[in-house]
Amino acid sequence: MGAGVPVCDAVAPKPVYAMEVLMNLSNAKTGHVQSADVELVAWSWLTRMGLDVAAVTRTPDRVSVEGRVQAQWDDGPLELAYRLECEADWRFVRLDARTVYRGDTRTLELAWDGAQWTDGQGRRDDLADAAYIDIMATPITNTLPVCHASWQPGASQVFTMAYVRLPELTVEPVRQRYTLLATEPDGRRRFLYETLGPAGERQAGATGLTGYHGQDSTFSAELLVDAGGLVIAYPPYWDRMPAARALADKGI
Repeated sequence: MGAGVPVCDAVAPKPVYAMEVLMNLSNAKTGHVQSADVELVAWSWLTRMGLDVAAVTRTPDRVSVEGRVQAQWDDGPLELAYRLECEADWRFVRLDARTVYRGDTRTLELAWDGAQWTDGQGRRDDLADAAYIDIMATPITNTLPVCHASWQPGASQVFTMAYVRLPELTVEPVRQRYTLLATEPDGRRRFLYETLGPAGERQAGATGLTGYHGQDSTFSAELLVDAGGLVIAYPPYWDRMPAARALADKGI
């Protein structure tokens, strides 16, 4: 890592569904979390019909994220449910995910203890160099390197990521580069995000998504993140929904 210290505090969905998901995620937390800060976030997909909604719960020793994605995939609607567990500094610990696509349901268990990666089938030695995970088609996992790594203005860092492909929920190592471009007075930061291609052998049978960037060719985007490290803008694909920010501000 670079020098410095981390700085972080079906059918296409309809707008009413976004509010229902936000409320369901909020209600699911009520009475079950002690001394926790819960933030509700939602991103709309700008290039196709899609919605990603997540409840981010911070406690003194843990960050937990429960999220739901509904999006129009190539041949029909995709549903993704994910639960992400991290240390308080956003070091990845565990991912539990489930997809439903064209009548096919798949699940994934992925964990890292700081030395060894495992999934539901056992050890994943091919991920030995990975520092973080990246789930295709959700901005939530961009937060991990943004918050856990240490940054200086203009600094670039190349990471090997455990990349989770959708809808298959297969995992493979890929390389990505992040560069801190600027930090604004309100704590927001701008990063240049670049894909550098597979870090190992491509898994057979994995597919991409038409019109969405993959990890097999060069892609770059300037990401805007808030003071807590959560993505605000990820052009040309994702944008944080103002309604979700308003709900979070009101503590709903």
